Amino acid sequence: MSTDGFGGYAVVVPIRSLKTGKIRLLTDSDALRQQLALAFFLDTIAALECSVAVDRIVVVSGDDTIRRCVRARCEIVADGEAGLVAAVDIGVEKLRRMCHRACGDCPP
Repeated sequence: MSTDGFGGYAVVVPIRSLKTGKIRLLTDSDALRQQLALAFFLDTIAALECSVAVDRIVVVSGDDTIRRCVRARCEIVADGEAGLVAAVDIGVEKLRRMCHRACGDCPP
């Protein structure tokens, strides 16, 4: 991510708890499904970090493992597992409070 202010895109990444996420994956165990869900998520974060167009990443999740994995790399907001739309709204509100220019609520 760039260090020269809010010049790029902000991305909100909502993710469910690893215990409830990716339940449609057919695996031999819940532990394997959780590991796959975490790997998908971390790959997404790594791809966003590689993009020169992305300035801020806001992760919306209440899962402690997810929060630990990205706390030094992303802004994190807890969501209470309220659903996808609510999680995105929570992430956008975090960006507004940070006064990210993409929200349109801040002075130029």
